[in-house]
Amino acid sequence: MKSSKNIIDGIQYISFMIAKEADYDYNFGVTPLDLDTWEEATAKRNENRSLERWVQEEIGWKIERVYKDISFFFRITLPEYFVRGKRGWASSDTWNLDGYLSDIIKESVLHLRKNVHGHPCGLKNMRQWESILKKIAWTFSTAKKMGDDYYYIPTKEHTRKHYSKIKKQFKSCNHLHIMTKTESLKYEEGWKFFQEYFQNLWD
Repeated sequence: MKSSKNIIDGIQYISFMIAKEADYDYNFGVTPLDLDTWEEATAKRNENRSLERWVQEEIGWKIERVYKDISFFFRITLPEYFVRGKRGWASSDTWNLDGYLSDIIKESVLHLRKNVHGHPCGLKNMRQWESILKKIAWTFSTAKKMGDDYYYIPTKEHTRKHYSKIKKQFKSCNHLHIMTKTESLKYEEGWKFFQEYFQNLWD
């Protein structure tokens, strides 16, 4: 009975692996600022944990995650698959609408570029139109990365001094790419082309 209770408790247990930031003090006796000693504290704690604690964290957490994943699939993923097919978007897409639209525009513009049979009036040839479509796709590919991987500085503000200041400010964020002025110009050019040729995005 006790083992069964442990497993049930484990299912209900919110493991530190799900929200470890909120459980640092309780589980480890360290704060989020003690990251240098976090792995050492975790290893020491794991050596001394009881069987009941082990069941909660190792078995209970995994059962909980499987249950939540299956539940999310049938409650959200599967129904919204059909909703998206019917109207083009689902409610969950609005959780990150900028990213969803960036993906849609990028992929559809690249498809148009490969399958296009004409170009807008005023352009010299197909090569020029394909180049413009490629630039639009690049802009929306970059837009998808903003906030997490890319930091955009508008060209009007993109001075060497400001660029250095931003680089210094996010020095510890190794994954974050601060866009160069050349990249910012290219990004803005794609938006300009998107606006200018929006009514020509058809084949």
